[in-house]
Amino acid sequence: MSEPSTDYEFTFLRHGESEGNLLNILQGQSDYPLTPEGEQQARSLGHTWAAQGVRFDRAICSTQLRARQTAELVTAFVPTPLEFDPLWMERSFGQFEGLTVDQVEKENPGIDFLHPYHVMGATGESHLDLYRRACQAVQKLLTLQPGRYLVVSHGSMLNATLYAIMGLAPQGRYNSPRFRFANTGFCVFTYHPPRLQWRMTALDNQVRLPLPPAEAAVAAEMMDC
Repeated sequence: MSEPSTDYEFTFLRHGESEGNLLNILQGQSDYPLTPEGEQQARSLGHTWAAQGVRFDRAICSTQLRARQTAELVTAFVPTPLEFDPLWMERSFGQFEGLTVDQVEKENPGIDFLHPYHVMGATGESHLDLYRRACQAVQKLLTLQPGRYLVVSHGSMLNATLYAIMGLAPQGRYNSPRFRFANTGFCVFTYHPPRLQWRMTALDNQVRLPLPPAEAAVAAEMMDC
């Protein structure tokens, strides 16, 4: 009789396109719903995963609207128990939230180094705050039973998560590594507890199958609204 697996597999997924993304707004912890395109992205990913036989034991999602909608649409194709955890919310950008990226850059010209203790928008999170929250979120994942987990979150938070997993220290904004997560981009990591070893097996895999005709027709109607 084989021993039960002790391994974990985590799929870290960024939400689909939101109205804030479309308007190039710094969203942070403010809520913006998915656009029709974002909904279609999530459905297409769910359809692709279902066709590939992807399964999860549990999905863990940010409490924010754009992430929640993404998780619900994906798990409609890949039925999975879904729970919400505020640890996976996006970074708080304080008073910058609701401004466009151009407005923020105009009022706050870029500098060569932004120390990790500097809070964003006067009241938001610093790099260190975000990194500390990501470390807490990853540690909480490892208290779960070994299995396959989907985590639905946001770009800045997922970057901090990869920092935590890879043991990278928070650095200045312009000289630090960045990991690109397009809308519904994802990465997959395994963790092997006996060797305390992480392995990345996929990053930003954007391969999608077309939606079934009925789903495509619904999506097309929504795009016309």
